[in-house]
Amino acid sequence: MSLLDINLDDIPELEHLVDGSEAMLRIKRAEITTQKNFPNRNNLALVLDVPERPLADDIRVWIPIPSAEQKVDDQKAYIKTANRFKEFVYAFRVEMPVQVDDLLGREAWAIVSEEINPLNGTPQNSVRRFVARR
Repeated sequence: MSLLDINLDDIPELEHLVDGSEAMLRIKRAEITTQKNFPNRNNLALVLDVPERPLADDIRVWIPIPSAEQKVDDQKAYIKTANRFKEFVYAFRVEMPVQVDDLLGREAWAIVSEEINPLNGTPQNSVRRFVARR
């Protein structure tokens, strides 16, 4: 009896997008998670795919969610957080308030970056910025 009946030499490589390129991304998974450094703050954790390139590796993004407490504690950080969140909302045409499940399947353009994963030394993509629809 064999353990696994597939050819392990016939597995395609996952693709990565070129640094600075523009791509249409789709929300595959979305959830609210606690920030590691600030347990009283939250992130919108997203897993994005590239509909036009099915072999492109998923892109993971954590978008800080602005809060009233942050606005009081550190106004400069709040402005940066709020602007990043606003960029996401405008690009994906999100009407507020929104349920996280309603984000699934939404698409938007983004400028992607390519970096090296510090854990395994492989390339990975991230989002440099989301682009509002023209």
